[in-house]
Amino acid sequence: ADDDGDAHEGHEHSDIHAHYRLVCDKPGELKSLDLSPLFKAFPATQKIALQLIGPNGQQGVEATPAKATINF
Repeated sequence: ADDDGDAHEGHEHSDIHAHYRLVCDKPGELKSLDLSPLFKAFPATQKIALQLIGPNGQQGVEATPAKATINF
């Protein structure tokens, strides 16, 4: 059977892809995005790769439980 995850040292890894579009009425006031509630809700999550378009342009960033706040 095909598996999208990788077996590594007895642990299974898998990727989940989600697309969210949030529209802000005042993007100039948008300073950061805190993903810590998401890491708390899903404690096995190790990292989140994000593609963002914000007040300062487009950027690709990675969030981790230790660095859960993304600054714009």
